Amino acid sequence: MATESVFKRKTTVSNPEDEAEYLDEQVLFLCPFSEQDKIINQLREKNEKSNKSITRGLAGLSALVSILYVLYIWEYFQPSQLLSMPVVPIPTNPPTESTTSFPLISGFSSITTLGLSFYYILTFKDLSAMTPSAETASSNILRASLGTGLVTVLLALRTSWVELLFWAMPLMVVMLYAGALKMMREVDNSLICFITMTMTVYVNLPTGGKAK
Repeated sequence: MATESVFKRKTTVSNPEDEAEYLDEQVLFLCPFSEQDKIINQLREKNEKSNKSITRGLAGLSALVSILYVLYIWEYFQPSQLLSMPVVPIPTNPPTESTTSFPLISGFSSITTLGLSFYYILTFKDLSAMTPSAETASSNILRASLGTGLVTVLLALRTSWVELLFWAMPLMVVMLYAGALKMMREVDNSLICFITMTMTVYVNLPTGGKAK
């Protein structure tokens, strides 16, 4: 019988890897199919909820950071600033006056970068349901946001380190998104592989998928 063959292996387990494999097989043989299906669905639901929570948090980060650049542009158009440059909205003592050559281009470019990153993060709500065309479009959005973020940094190379950090924040946000979503995709792929392997082993049981 299937379970007997599994229990006979217990005396031959000689290292941690073999022991882990033995325990996995024991669970697969003894666990009813309905229970396996329930566990797999729970794993999927937990993974999807975790992904949604992460993407919402990251999207909120874009919205918060974009406020800094809206304030920068708003200050630029104030009557008191018509003959001078706005102050970088980062708390320093004394305040750091902006010296970038193209303040409006830099400001709107930063907002564009954050807006694209906001849309990019929202397109990854369901990693497993991404179609090839949607994945291509999302990759193009990522490249565009990286491009606009890099342009802003290049325009600020001759400014102070405080202002350079200010203009580099949108690019850093995009890079953070790319890294986080890459890890989410790896976890999603690992879960899919685990489910596929589990179902394959169960179907190939000598008893036709039913342990006795």
